[in-house]
Amino acid sequence: MGSSLSHLLGDIFMDNFETNLLKNNKHPLIKNIKFWYRYVDDIICFWSGTDRQLEQFLSHLNSLHKNIKFTIKKEQESKLNFLDLTITRKNNKFLYNIYRKDTYSDAVIPFDSDHHPNTKAAAFHSMIHRLINIPLSIIDFNSELNTIYHIAKNNGYNKFYINKILNKKQRNKNMKLIYTPSTPKSNDKNYRKLLFTGKISFKISRKLKTYNIQPAFYNKNNIKSLLVINKIQNSNKLLNSGVYKIHCNDCNYFYIGKTTRNFGVRFKEHLNSWRLNRRDTSNVAKHLLQYNHKCTIDNLEIMHKENKGLRLDILEAMEIQRAIKNNENLMNEQLDLYNSPLLRVP
Repeated sequence: MGSSLSHLLGDIFMDNFETNLLKNNKHPLIKNIKFWYRYVDDIICFWSGTDRQLEQFLSHLNSLHKNIKFTIKKEQESKLNFLDLTITRKNNKFLYNIYRKDTYSDAVIPFDSDHHPNTKAAAFHSMIHRLINIPLSIIDFNSELNTIYHIAKNNGYNKFYINKILNKKQRNKNMKLIYTPSTPKSNDKNYRKLLFTGKISFKISRKLKTYNIQPAFYNKNNIKSLLVINKIQNSNKLLNSGVYKIHCNDCNYFYIGKTTRNFGVRFKEHLNSWRLNRRDTSNVAKHLLQYNHKCTIDNLEIMHKENKGLRLDILEAMEIQRAIKNNENLMNEQLDLYNSPLLRVP
């Protein structure tokens, strides 16, 4: 968990697990599985044996690997919730409806939020895609559409907004049924992540598209970053990396630096250079040794949290350039390296 490879590795593992179970396993109860479908870590299985046999098979499953433990949820009144569906057995057929957990809320990005229109529409595109692709009855279709209308209304959108997305998706679906799909063109666009800043972003987008660059906009300010105050995160701030400032205890000099490791480790390196009288490895140590000054962890100031090399270089250069402009006392040397006309700071 927590790694970008987690999903892929988990899927590879489970694919091998299922292959050994369903194809290579000679367990006598395998024949009772009529179908077995999995999405990530959720599995739906049609079992034709008895409940006692099912419990025996569950014990067999949980004995195959020490780290994999299955649990079972059986249908109730011929109904079973699987992912975002409620599946009902009726008259030897499967009927489908949309399922939402009891904890589900109507919260989506509000209409008046300063996000790119595509970002705000994404949730409704997903809901309507599901609406027109799951085989619902007319009654259930209209019920789900009214639910989408209700969610939209609670977040500042009107029916016209929803109907526009619905009509476009239904038209595209019908076109695929009527006409033979053409061979898709190779996607040679260059996608770039850009911060959305309002109207100017649309002008930038149009200009970039002329160079075959497709911008993918994102917003930096979100509810979590504006409202959440996490004491644990604050107490562990030294575990982050980025641009920092170290103030001298005894004078108004300070040092601005960057690190891809955590701030706590980098600060200890400066202090070790001071203790070992190694002036050539740290400008902080050089200042402390030259003037017989001291420095403590309380005088470490975190300016930017960042872990990417190029962004770190730019942020460090900007902070040094700002200090130079304000005629502040820096411990840094070779300041001319940062005196670039490209760095304009307030």
